[in-house]
Formats: sequence, C-alpha cells, structure tokens
Amino acid sequence: MSGPASRCPDCVSPLDDAELVVVAEAGDPDAQCDLALMFLAQGLAESVLPWLEAAARQYHVEAMD
Repeated sequence: MSGPASRCPDCVSPLDDAELVVVAEAGDPDAQCDLALMFLAQGLAESVLPWLEAAARQYHVEAMD
C-alpha cells in the first residue's frame, strides 16, 4: 500500500491508508487531519468535515485553520 502523501501532498503522516484510518479512529489528531486532507484530495468532500472537526476539538492547529 502507498502512503497518503502519494495522493495528498499536504499530508504528513508516514502511515499507509489502512493504518491512518486505525490511528485516526483511535483519536490521534494528526492522523485525523491527514485523513481529512486525503479525503479532500480524492474529492470525497462528505468525509472531510467529521475528521477535521474531530482534530479541531483536540486543538489541532491545521484543522482549526
């Protein structure tokens, strides 16, 4: 599997897609923000907001921007 950075130049996570989802679901705000950015880059707008909101609730600066 390739990492999200291959489809999302703004993502910083070195995790592959499946790992990123697991870590985001576990509550990691960096992974949540990267997952949102990956969905945005793939045109899956309906999946972006919940992940950005989850990261923002944990004061993730990029998610709040």
